[in-house]
Amino acid sequence: MFFALTSDCSTRITLRSLIVFVLASFTAISPPLLAQPTIEDYGNLPFIRSMSMSPDSKHFAWLQESDGMQGMVVYNIEDGQPFGVGANDKIKARDVEFVSDDFAIMHVSDTRVQFGYSNSFEYSAAFSFDLKTRKTRHLLRGTEDLHPAQSGLGTIVGVNSKKSIAYMPAFNDSSTPQRNLYRVSLKGGKGKLHASGRSHTVDWFVNSKGEVLAREDFDDKREKHEFYSYLSGKPEKVFSYDTKLPQMSVQAVSWDEKHLLFVQKDDDGETVHALSLQDGQISPAMFYREDKSIDRLLTDTNRRLIAVKYSGFLPSYEFEKPKLQTAFDELLGIFPASAVHLLTMSADENTFLVRITGNTDPNSFFTFDIKKKQLKRLTNGYRKIEQKDLGEVVGFRYSARDGLKIPALLTWPVDANTAEERKALPLIALPHGGPAAYDAIQFDWLAQFLAHKGYAVLQPNFRGSTGFGFAHEEAGKGRWGKEMQDDITDGVNYLVSKGVADPSRVCILGASYGGYAALAGAAYTPELYRCAIAINAVSDIRKEIKKDLRQAYQTDWIRNYWMDAFGSDDKKFKQLDAVSPYYFADQFTAPTLLIYSKDDTVVAPVQSIRMHKALKKAGKDSKLVALKGEDHWMSTSKMRLELLKTIEAYLDKHNPAP
Repeated sequence: MFFALTSDCSTRITLRSLIVFVLASFTAISPPLLAQPTIEDYGNLPFIRSMSMSPDSKHFAWLQESDGMQGMVVYNIEDGQPFGVGANDKIKARDVEFVSDDFAIMHVSDTRVQFGYSNSFEYSAAFSFDLKTRKTRHLLRGTEDLHPAQSGLGTIVGVNSKKSIAYMPAFNDSSTPQRNLYRVSLKGGKGKLHASGRSHTVDWFVNSKGEVLAREDFDDKREKHEFYSYLSGKPEKVFSYDTKLPQMSVQAVSWDEKHLLFVQKDDDGETVHALSLQDGQISPAMFYREDKSIDRLLTDTNRRLIAVKYSGFLPSYEFEKPKLQTAFDELLGIFPASAVHLLTMSADENTFLVRITGNTDPNSFFTFDIKKKQLKRLTNGYRKIEQKDLGEVVGFRYSARDGLKIPALLTWPVDANTAEERKALPLIALPHGGPAAYDAIQFDWLAQFLAHKGYAVLQPNFRGSTGFGFAHEEAGKGRWGKEMQDDITDGVNYLVSKGVADPSRVCILGASYGGYAALAGAAYTPELYRCAIAINAVSDIRKEIKKDLRQAYQTDWIRNYWMDAFGSDDKKFKQLDAVSPYYFADQFTAPTLLIYSKDDTVVAPVQSIRMHKALKKAGKDSKLVALKGEDHWMSTSKMRLELLKTIEAYLDKHNPAP
């Protein structure tokens, strides 16, 4: 996985950047659906996204974009009156959440250069919106002695019993910054020290009263992962183990508030356990499924467990409470061909808010009343894309050359409905980023745009992907450019052998790790692809690792992560030149498009620039395009649309669809 290894800072994102207004250009729930979608409809961010529901289920908040401005809309379901908080066009709204019936939170970020730091940063912040006064406050702003450049300043780990105080971790400004816990007024925004941490503190946990429950530390110098209990009122170490990288991912608190719940990956797969804050004992596995990975633990505001969410082609859930399990299983049965994502649940446990995405809806939001068994559609996140405009997405498995079963997605062209229409199609291989990520059935704006153009789209979950069990993920360790790449090749050949794909009309396209895979495909299997498109791609792995280590000031865990990813003890990573496309430019035969974001803080833009120069020096057909003002994740509609137009023009030239 490519990490953003530099620090963030939110001090430059100020209240002056936000506007509170009665909605005018922003539309309330249920925008009208219009005619045939265009490239703009695929390139623009969803009209409505990241929806949340207040605990009393009377208000909804969501992110919305209008005229290039992103903002949060708060909607009263009883009187139908919406209000909004808008950001300027330089600030990216990330998500929203309710922390009480009276306060909604908008998380934002902004890519900037901080004075005194050599690298650009993704600045982050959280803003509270008071539903009663309709005032907005920048949380932690004005708090004394905060470090000027740090990550995660918008993180909220809990609220107090009166729902007036949020608890937020942040580093102090000292010679050896400590990650402390601050209590922050949701009404005023200013924070005060709540508990002192250490320089290697990574997380805090509080109970429903706001009292500190536990602290988690990871010291990469000492290679110690430690947990401290505060049940006695003072920190006491209850559990510790030696490790180069954390093996326990703590994500939740038990309802008795005496245990931390964590996900562990080992030879038995991915399992959920409880760590006692009283005596440090670890429970046997509480949740486990052999063929699926644990996507995450779903919690309330104070991180108490609601359900375990499993991955796979479609998500599935395991609730602690049987009545909730029964109700949600009924809901899943309504949408058998689409993904049902639980966003939040009302405090009385009677209403689910869910997002539906896949073959029945591109991105729609529903409430489900458990007592009445009533499903209510709120809105479609895309205004001009309906079910009829979707290419069908199917999950299937094929055998890699060594016999490993590879789970994959195939998106059919929108107008290809008969067996005859699904033969000898132009194909786009679209490997995902990460590589510790996975593709599942959902509305994928890039895959659906390609299907709208007339392409079949293959999304292989090659070994090393998450989502389909721990063994599948572990099989990719150290296999960049080798078996991981073979899995993509074997997927293309499988579709060719079945008559689905025309072997003379196959291109490969990807971003981040997927961009690396696109370059590797063009370098190591040049006969397979008619063209290659790589977005924010790594071309020289060793050079990228050196950049990560330099920006992280040679932090040991970063080096340990890369060594673990490549299954190597070679601290110089020289062996990675053999699987770096940069060194194989002379083997390319397909025209290659390299696209990079100038504000990418994850993969260095020089990775694309050097690859382009190497291809040109080797006399190859290479085109280089820079996206100005865009980050690694294509977070704005303007740049997504520019990306799609660039891709469309290149495919129309080198691999046109009918």
